[in-house]
Amino acid sequence: MEHLCDCDYVFDSEDQYTLPEFHQKYKDKLPLLVVVSGGFNGKTTYDEVSTNQVIWFHRVCKQTRVLGRLSNQAVRDYEEFVSIPVHSSHMFTVFTSSRHESDPETLEDILTKHKLPVLVRLASEANDYTLRTVKRYTILLIKTYTETFLQGNCLQDDILLPPPLLLAISPDISVAIATGYVKKPKDAFNRKLRQISEFVKRNVELKEKEGCKEITLFDKQDSTTGTGNSIPPDLLPSYDEDFIYQDIVPDSNWIPPIPPNPGTRPSLPARPQDGVLYQEDIPVESENHSRDLSTGSVNNLTVYDDDESGYNSSAGSIKSYVSDMSVEDIQSLLEALNLTKYKKDFRKHLIDGAMLEVLEETILREDFKFKHVEVIRLKKFIREGYMPKQ
Repeated sequence: MEHLCDCDYVFDSEDQYTLPEFHQKYKDKLPLLVVVSGGFNGKTTYDEVSTNQVIWFHRVCKQTRVLGRLSNQAVRDYEEFVSIPVHSSHMFTVFTSSRHESDPETLEDILTKHKLPVLVRLASEANDYTLRTVKRYTILLIKTYTETFLQGNCLQDDILLPPPLLLAISPDISVAIATGYVKKPKDAFNRKLRQISEFVKRNVELKEKEGCKEITLFDKQDSTTGTGNSIPPDLLPSYDEDFIYQDIVPDSNWIPPIPPNPGTRPSLPARPQDGVLYQEDIPVESENHSRDLSTGSVNNLTVYDDDESGYNSSAGSIKSYVSDMSVEDIQSLLEALNLTKYKKDFRKHLIDGAMLEVLEETILREDFKFKHVEVIRLKKFIREGYMPKQ
């Protein structure tokens, strides 16, 4: 806000507090009239104030938010996180499997139905830079937490402005408590405070779940969550151990089996020249009435067609084999393919066989930092079950 108050107030210039200090000391003594002694124009509409701005702080607000991690982040030095208000109109879809998303629903409904962590994607319209960025990726929702805000009203020319101000507890903003007018008696100041208090009670709507309505984007190098509030010390995941996933040690000797050669199929018994088939040493005449075309079999001997056999030459059968592999199977596969350096990031993102077969080359190279030849090696196994000859 750019409005500066022209009315002179008495305050102790030596008795100034950053907003975290002010909140800690005076949160139970509101309402109070303060003068901003150090302010800045922040990143959002919720932390924009100017030095000398006069504010009537009348309550503390608590807002429940969810910490999420953009799931494209493969290198921890560049991890990006999102902070999302639980009570908002934004809609999300939940990944119930690698290929299926739920219908859009609010975050509040999702948290009621699902236990964290849960993988989601923003389904609402992306009408600004942050939302467009967030919408490009899936989000791993990790935990809920609470942010604190101060609600108040600004004064201009000693007149209270009706629109409420919501201010994050930012360490970059400092205030001093106003104790009176410079050229007016103390009674006039006290009378003004009573008028302001009555005006707020009659005209300002106070909501229980007030807070920053924006989805904010930040990384672990930032000082705030994007709302203006400092990042809580215990908010981000610990990097000493990944608390989201259990530490399961895979069998280092296990190597995933190689799928059948797609060019081969089980052979049928040789047909004798006399046209007689043999089943368990019992001759059976090969007559037309014994042939069942609907089942593709002749007298209980299965006929394998390319589109029905589990050994066909299409990529579908190989992909089905890969899609059944678990996270631990993929860990062992990476080791067998000499791609051990990617095991940690694959485990962190829960890459199993179903996820692996839909990972495009662009994602492997840009998000996981695969080299081109490593992509070829991995894709060749997915398509053909090929293992490099040692």
